[in-house]
Amino acid sequence: MEWWTSLDLARQVFLLIAIIGTMVVAAQMVLQLIGFAGADMHLGDLGSGLAGDHASGMGYLSVRTLTAFAAGFGWSGYAALSNGAPLWLAITIALAVGIGLMAILVWMMRAMMRLDSNGNLDYANAVGVVGTVYVTIPANQTGMGQVEVQVQGRLCTVQALTRSTTPLAPGLPIRVAGQVERSILLVEPLT
Repeated sequence: MEWWTSLDLARQVFLLIAIIGTMVVAAQMVLQLIGFAGADMHLGDLGSGLAGDHASGMGYLSVRTLTAFAAGFGWSGYAALSNGAPLWLAITIALAVGIGLMAILVWMMRAMMRLDSNGNLDYANAVGVVGTVYVTIPANQTGMGQVEVQVQGRLCTVQALTRSTTPLAPGLPIRVAGQVERSILLVEPLT
């Protein structure tokens, strides 16, 4: 306790902010690792866009960003004062580091959110794609066969119909002309 009382008020304030911010950040990390804290609490919509994009799951004013600010602000302010910087410079450095950490955290979380995918295939994305017949497709839409096409970066075997007057044999190159139903494609021979 003697060490604490030997610090001036400014160092005590910076250190207290740093310790609280760091403890909350650590608690958030532990909770996230064990499956809690999946959603962040946003601290209101300020009308100026500071609350950020709620659909991304990360706003500028959230518990995560404010605790990152507090940790960065406190530690950098304490370090600046301990290295002989005047109070006004320590506050300036602390604000810059805190705001920088907030911005980096928001950018990183939004970048990770953009990587999120539900994995559902939309066969409408196959229209115009070239593939091959896998199972013979009867002529004049009288029955279904199968084709292999790339859909959203995946090689898929999909049911298909054709308007062609002749059956389409396995191995024949085709182009997807349309989507008949959710998972049935209309194909034509590639000429």
